[in-house]
Amino acid sequence: MTTPSTTTDIDVLEALALANDRTAVIDGLVAGSPEQLYWRAIDAQQRGDLAAVDEILDMWPTKRDRRTFERLRRRQVLLKASANFNDHADDLIRALGVSLDDQQDQEEVQAAQHPVALDESALDEQALVASALARGRSAIEDDLSAWGLRLVDPRALDAPCRRAYLVRVGAEPAASIAALPHVVDAIAAELAEPSAGAFGSLVVHHKLTSEALESLVALRPELLAHPTRVELAVARLRPAAHEDLAEDTSTRAAYLDEALRVLE
Repeated sequence: MTTPSTTTDIDVLEALALANDRTAVIDGLVAGSPEQLYWRAIDAQQRGDLAAVDEILDMWPTKRDRRTFERLRRRQVLLKASANFNDHADDLIRALGVSLDDQQDQEEVQAAQHPVALDESALDEQALVASALARGRSAIEDDLSAWGLRLVDPRALDAPCRRAYLVRVGAEPAASIAALPHVVDAIAAELAEPSAGAFGSLVVHHKLTSEALESLVALRPELLAHPTRVELAVARLRPAAHEDLAEDTSTRAAYLDEALRVLE
C-alpha cells in the first residue's frame, strides 16, 4: 500500500521533518491534492487540533486515494479514543473491526446448560429394566434386548406379562434360554393358568434342556406322561450322529435304560 509518506519526494520529507514551521512546506504541495491534505492532517494531529483533521476528512475527494483516507481516519479515531475512550469507544470498535463484548464462551455456556457426566443411577441395570417393565407387556415384546431378559424375574410378572416373556424368550437360542433364571418357574406358573395352552404350545417348551424338563415335572407332575414332554425328553437322550446304535451295544443299552427311566 502506498501513502503520501512513500510517494513524497525525499527533499520534501526532509523539510517536513526538520522545519520549525511545516505550514510553509505543506502549502508548497499541490493544492487540494491527497498528499497536501494528508500532511496537513498529520501536522494538525501532532498539534492536537483534531477538529481541523475532521474538517480535512470531510473535504477529502471521495474517489481519490481511499487507502490513505482510511489510514488517516483510523489514526484520528485512535487519537480521539486516547483522549476520551468512553466517548469514542464505539468508533474505535468499528474502525478496528473488533468485538469487545464480554460474553461467556459458548462452550462454557453449553457446559453449564447441559450435563457433562452421566448420572450413575441412570445406568443401573435393574432400574432400567424395572422402568421398561412398568410400561407393561409391550416393553417385553418390543423393548427388552436379550441382555435385558436375563435381568427379568418372571416370577414377579402378572399373567399377561409372563406369557409375553415366555414368547419373547422362545425366540432366543436354547443355550441362552438355559442361562436365564427362573424360566422353568415361569412355564410352570403359565401352565397353571386356565387360559394357557397345553405343554408344547409355546416355542420355549421345545427348547428346554433335559435338566429343565425334569425340574418342570417336579413342579407339574401331570407332565410326566404328557406325550410332548416324553418326546422331548427322549429326543434329548438320543446319541450323537456318529454313534451307531445297531453296532454299539453298550451305547444302545445305555440309551434304552435312560429312555425307560423317562417313561416310568
